[in-house]
Amino acid sequence: QRPVWIPHYPLAPEHPHPAALDALDRAGTGEPMDIVGDSAGGNLALCWALRRKRGDRLILLSPWLDLRVDGPSSQRNESRHSAFDREDLREYAGLYLAGKAPIAPDCSPLLASTEALQTLGPILLEHSDNELLAEDSVAFATTCRTAGLDITHAIEPDAPHGWQLFPDLLPEAKRSVERMRDFLAQP
Repeated sequence: QRPVWIPHYPLAPEHPHPAALDALDRAGTGEPMDIVGDSAGGNLALCWALRRKRGDRLILLSPWLDLRVDGPSSQRNESRHSAFDREDLREYAGLYLAGKAPIAPDCSPLLASTEALQTLGPILLEHSDNELLAEDSVAFATTCRTAGLDITHAIEPDAPHGWQLFPDLLPEAKRSVERMRDFLAQP
């Protein structure tokens, strides 16, 4: 029962970082928003909310939070994950960053300061326990709790990356849709 905006923004490699963030800046409002992103889109959603500093509510679905690629996530679940390996991530990060170092919070939001995180509104974070990116999400949830943020952290066992796309087929996707609905229904 509310308007939904699906942004069209420039994509890498033709338009590397920060082109997508800059495009979103031109389209955003000054009011807090509900921002949803999955995988690399979860990275973009969180980076944009950190840039906006408007108390945006976030739904982050299996977000890619650390483009350095050599962190705990890319090592611990390297043999268990279903969709990507570390070399895939390294290639995608290279295309997106076009030679820039992945150490700034506007491309690796896992590195954001406590002060920056405190500009966010409530967060729903979900991921599978066997995804390549799982450990970064766990670290982010811990950082958010330590910073006093309102975070709901859901871990789905043994679900493939992107399971949320199939609520008519997968019970875990149906649970995810219900979590998102309940989260967005909160005042």
